Amino acid sequence: ITQFAFSSLPYDPERDFRAVGQTTTAPMMLGVRADLPPQNFSDLLALARARPGALTYASVGEGSMTHIATELLRQRAGVEMLHVPYRGSGPAMIDLAGGRVDVMLTAEIELLPQVRAGRARILAVATPSRMDRYPDLPAVAEVLPGYRVEFWSGLV
Repeated sequence: ITQFAFSSLPYDPERDFRAVGQTTTAPMMLGVRADLPPQNFSDLLALARARPGALTYASVGEGSMTHIATELLRQRAGVEMLHVPYRGSGPAMIDLAGGRVDVMLTAEIELLPQVRAGRARILAVATPSRMDRYPDLPAVAEVLPGYRVEFWSGLV
């Protein structure tokens, strides 16, 4: 998506690279600040619908996977939330843990330390169904059928 997010690139991603293969995937999780009242994803959507634009969501930057994934979620759910872009996951996670932003859809590895410390909670996973290692954690797709986003990396 880089070519669509930035007006000028020193390369053409379709012409200058050849895909070799995918190497890894990682689930994305929907986290909220610890003191946000909703206890599940449906309640979060209800709050967002009741207060359009009042909830904030962090991303690691304009055009990033966290930005696009949350925009897709927001559009499919029909809710308005204010995008707060950061320059990387560190500052975004600090503000989620500190209660300065409400929501962040991000990697499990980034969110879990804040959850363990009691500074954030996970409401759902962005996988097609519940994950074996978190059977009590619902999938976003249970409320928004077909919703699935994950981080992936590969060789080019």
